[in-house]
Amino acid sequence: GRIGIPLHSPDGSALLGYAGRWAENPVPDGVPRYLMPRGFRKNAMLFNLHRVRGATPLVIVEGFWSVFRLQALGIPSVALMGTSLSDDQLHLLRQSGARQLTLLLDADPAGQEAVSKLLPRLAASFPTRTPLLPEGQSPDNVPEKLLLDVIQF
Repeated sequence: GRIGIPLHSPDGSALLGYAGRWAENPVPDGVPRYLMPRGFRKNAMLFNLHRVRGATPLVIVEGFWSVFRLQALGIPSVALMGTSLSDDQLHLLRQSGARQLTLLLDADPAGQEAVSKLLPRLAASFPTRTPLLPEGQSPDNVPEKLLLDVIQF
């Protein structure tokens, strides 16, 4: 009952494993939405980085589905796989060749709290925009025109 999402090394040279996402909504009680490979450290990588190296601007989102949506629209993006930004992930962004960032986290309480924590860290290294989505929305479920207007691509 899960969808396998391939996880690659930052340069794309190695398949590290698969994340397993529960395929249906709602997720049954007691069942985690995501399963990660044993020993996998999501704070040591950025999902999709190997496909967007050198892209600028680069959009940073929380999860896989938001990356899939943005990539389908031709917008280079990476996912934190959550709402925190580790020193390792910040280092990967610096090495990626990105010169401008758009931080587009979900418009829920966790996402908005994370923006206030992440923005100063990102802005210390990159010009960074933080557009707002309508309350409760995420990049993977906002209508296309609104999404493109919000991120100005």
